[in-house]
Amino acid sequence: YVLGLRMIGWAERSATLPVKVTVPSCDVHTFPTPSGILNDRVYASVGPSGDSDLDRASWEKSSKEFRDKSLLGPFSMQQLPDNVRLLPRRPIWECHGEKIEQSCRNIDDALYGEQNDTVGLMGVHRPCTVDKLSAVGRRTALAFPDDELAGFTSDFGGAYKQVPNDPEQMHLFGVTMWNPLEMRV
Repeated sequence: YVLGLRMIGWAERSATLPVKVTVPSCDVHTFPTPSGILNDRVYASVGPSGDSDLDRASWEKSSKEFRDKSLLGPFSMQQLPDNVRLLPRRPIWECHGEKIEQSCRNIDDALYGEQNDTVGLMGVHRPCTVDKLSAVGRRTALAFPDDELAGFTSDFGGAYKQVPNDPEQMHLFGVTMWNPLEMRV
């Protein structure tokens, strides 16, 4: 028996997030665009980014996912079953905090692939403002003047890749990317 995280449909209710209901615009059986038409559109949209260093960094990162088995593949279009629904992988450069060097981030665009249209939510993430963070930090420092403040980021970088996907839904997330070594999708 295999269990995994559902990536589409109604998300589980969170006990800690503020309540806000977002109803999905469709369900998994009624995507706005039929898979065959959408897959052709996704395939046609994927290609070189115009930055060969970014393309190589993206492919290296994806290749590591293949080796780690957190992403199955690579497959050619001819090897995919008919029920696979594609989404494009779009790489970007990003630089966080005090880092000097940029790093590649691969974004699997489930908005373009319409998978996001099927997601329903009962909560919303509202990050606090800098003013609120400063106020809480000051209030805490005043309440505990002999202790040092410490904190952590709320970004769990890549953590979702370590959670198994629901096997019943994995065919709806065919990640499509540019291969700069073979100069093809």
